[in-house]
Amino acid sequence: MIWLRKGFVHILGVLLFISLVGGVAAVSLRQNFSKPDQLKSWLSQSKIYDKAVSAALSQTQEDDTKNGGSGSVSLSDSSVKQAAEQAFSPQLLETSVNTFIDSNYAWLQGKTGIPTFNIDLSSAKEDFATKVGKAVTARLTSLPVCTPAQLAAIQIPVDPLSIDCRPAILVPITEGARVTQEIRDSDFLNQPNLTADTVGRNKDSTDKPYYNSASKAPKYFQLAQKLPLIFAGLAALTTLGVLFISPTRRKGWRRVGVILTEAGIVLIASKFVADAMVSKVADKLSNSALDQIKQPRDDLVHQIEASLFQINLYAGIVFFVLAIAIFIYLFRTRTSDKQPEPAPVSDNAVSNTSPESNKATDLDMPTTQPRPPIRSSDEAPKIKKPPRQRLIQ
Repeated sequence: MIWLRKGFVHILGVLLFISLVGGVAAVSLRQNFSKPDQLKSWLSQSKIYDKAVSAALSQTQEDDTKNGGSGSVSLSDSSVKQAAEQAFSPQLLETSVNTFIDSNYAWLQGKTGIPTFNIDLSSAKEDFATKVGKAVTARLTSLPVCTPAQLAAIQIPVDPLSIDCRPAILVPITEGARVTQEIRDSDFLNQPNLTADTVGRNKDSTDKPYYNSASKAPKYFQLAQKLPLIFAGLAALTTLGVLFISPTRRKGWRRVGVILTEAGIVLIASKFVADAMVSKVADKLSNSALDQIKQPRDDLVHQIEASLFQINLYAGIVFFVLAIAIFIYLFRTRTSDKQPEPAPVSDNAVSNTSPESNKATDLDMPTTQPRPPIRSSDEAPKIKKPPRQRLIQ
């Protein structure tokens, strides 16, 4: 049944390879995503909060244009961006995002039944709308009244932040108040009070909250925390199985060394492939409205890729070292299984032996007397009978 043993060894070898590669991936995911601090650090170091507001304004402006919006103020105007960056400071955004991350991690870890965060940005949106209204009022006040020719060239609706003259019918204070109310009712941050029930949903949306759609996420997250131990146990069991089921112990160690080498090649190659592909993936994520955060986004992607696949590189090197150690051991012990052959005795060695050694040899060696040859009945010697003596009467 040697073929059956080889089949079992092959199956165990495949399981060992999967456990090694999968175990490294599980360790990498656990180290980088088991706690929220790493994700917070990535976002902070990428400087994405500095560009997030302007990108959000551009995205809202693009969506409004596609939907035929009639907003009189362009959200991409420099005055609007300045007002938004003042109202939604990077510190405010980072604090809000960290609150969102902490709450969701508590839900994934099973500490809470649902995410319990409440991020109120209504005051920041009100401040933004007020600042834009004041900017409109100040600009219209500084503009001269339009001439009939200039008035005929103005497009309706009028953008008070881009025109070069003020139509006589526009009252600066009234127009500023109108723009303030327009921003309050716009799609920009249409849900200023962010909770687990409102994130990712419109006011009239009938979709389920994300924590209901992903109700099994905590179970999978907690299982992922145990995967490194599961893969480690599987690797140990499959290694022992390969060693004991192989026809010889040396063949078992050789198979383990080959599998370690293959796993090392895959892990090291994954690091270089990820480095080469991350730029291409980032380019596919390009969007005209999000080009303003292209550099922070690319930095964020590179940070995540480096942290995830750096462990693959180190683990692959370790597997290579272990494989080399096994092959060196097998090479140095390659003759230990062979039986030593007796050395031939030369004629000089026999002739130079001393009499004492010969005597010892004669004593040690049992001697046998040669058996007499068996003769046939005809050849057997005849025994002469003694002469019969006469009886004296």
